Amino acid sequence: MSGMVEMYVEDGGEEILYYSFNSIAEASEMLSFLKEFFPLGTFTIQPLRH
Repeated sequence: MSGMVEMYVEDGGEEILYYSFNSIAEASEMLSFLKEFFPLGTFTIQPLRH
């Protein structure tokens, strides 16, 4: 997968963070970092919507 992607972070059923990235690799790095702070969070990474 290449191109711009977006990531939503939900915690306790509430969307708490939104990020956009230039690549899936950047999103993966941030995902690894955020999992330490939101161990029960739900992370959604998808192609950036226009």
